[in-house]
Amino acid sequence: MTEQRQALQFLLAGGLSVQRACALVHIHRSTFGYVAHPNDATPLPSHIQALAQKHPRYRSRRISVLINRTQKVKQKCIGRLWRRHGLQVRRVLRKRRRRARPERLQAAYVGHSWASDFVEDALADATPLRILTVMDEFRCQGLAIAVALTTWAERVIGVLSALFAQHRAPADLRSDTGAELVAIGVQSWLAHSGVQTL
Repeated sequence: MTEQRQALQFLLAGGLSVQRACALVHIHRSTFGYVAHPNDATPLPSHIQALAQKHPRYRSRRISVLINRTQKVKQKCIGRLWRRHGLQVRRVLRKRRRRARPERLQAAYVGHSWASDFVEDALADATPLRILTVMDEFRCQGLAIAVALTTWAERVIGVLSALFAQHRAPADLRSDTGAELVAIGVQSWLAHSGVQTL
């Protein structure tokens, strides 16, 4: 814009009218006649910074409301000064409280606590395999590995009842939240057998 204004001044000094000179330089006549009225806002940034320090959780709009109680300033102007001086509200990082987990029950003797889980695998032709594993936690000994293409609650009950007959029922049975292990039939059968689920 300054180059256009200089060219305009040159044309006017050469004797052209304002209208013709503005048309040649492609400047609107109102733009040529505009005189900037700089706003003396030198105390405003310091005032904004003082308010931002006094109220650290306030953002630019809230600071704008406080400033407009004493003097009229547009919110855009305050927002621009706010960004220019880097007065963004810092995020408060709250430490997450870790819930105390209940202490894991350790097996005290052989047959005290068993663990059961499902493992998935596949055959060469991508047929899925579901493998039920049961182990004694005290000895870390595998008691059963039952492999099948599908699983259901009756199969789990069948494997566990055979193990109960062979080794005696444990006091506790630890298992994941698989559908077969949390099925109502399995849970009620375990409760009837006097086995507590963990």
